[in-house]
Amino acid sequence: MPYISKNDWIFWQTRIEERNPDRKEDLRDELIFEFPKQRRAKKVKVLVNACNSLWGSQILKRYLDLYGNKVNEWYNEVNSLGPAYFKMINLNVREELYSLKIRVETGDGWESKGLMIGGGPFVSEDKIYTLDISDVPGDTLKIKLTPPATFWMINYLAVDYTEDLPVEVKEIEAIKAIDYKGQDVREILAKNDNNYLIMPNIGDKAELIFESPPHVDGMDRSVILKASGYYDIHLEAKGEPQTGIAEKFFTEPGFVVQYAFKEYLKWKEENKKKIEQK
Repeated sequence: MPYISKNDWIFWQTRIEERNPDRKEDLRDELIFEFPKQRRAKKVKVLVNACNSLWGSQILKRYLDLYGNKVNEWYNEVNSLGPAYFKMINLNVREELYSLKIRVETGDGWESKGLMIGGGPFVSEDKIYTLDISDVPGDTLKIKLTPPATFWMINYLAVDYTEDLPVEVKEIEAIKAIDYKGQDVREILAKNDNNYLIMPNIGDKAELIFESPPHVDGMDRSVILKASGYYDIHLEAKGEPQTGIAEKFFTEPGFVVQYAFKEYLKWKEENKKKIEQK
């Protein structure tokens, strides 16, 4: 409760003390949250502020390093929606690495009602998920999360049964967009048309300026950035691929979490030695 009852940037995270990555039961946490439920409620909005941990983001590079000098071939297969793409999507959902199942206790047991999307770790965003709870009996709503060890940070979780309020939406185009070279890139960013502003180097940036929408009496004003794009991880494509290990991620449930946990313990020990040497 002290970690998730307020949106205060005090996060719940996995406690790794006395955990052994070779024990299956130590590879996943189980968190159950109980809320009052309106007896006739058919749906609920779950308010969440959560993200992936710093290690959850860093382990991605270690996964990709396993493909060695073949990593660009793997990237191309993912980008072209080949078999590697679907294997990664299935792995993420099965292991809940970067999307976490929101399970609700129903009359027939625990049922997955939605996916909590990760992100971060340096920015943790507020998100709302609307769930169907028409099959939940009684006056208590139970929600269960089972994050894989070391992958998630949870800041806030609450529920809301109120009806949606009317919203007036006004989409505003940028009046100015300048990239890190001082060039006008407004046309590139004006449409979702696969014409990307490419920023290949760490520190590259773009500045966009918008006209502020006018205030409306009796209403609050919120600004939401509508954007699309993606990033590639900076990699050195070198060394022989370790495809045997990489393939076990897809064929052995739990192996990818176990691998990440062991790599985390190694990383922690390496950092400890560096600090002691100083």
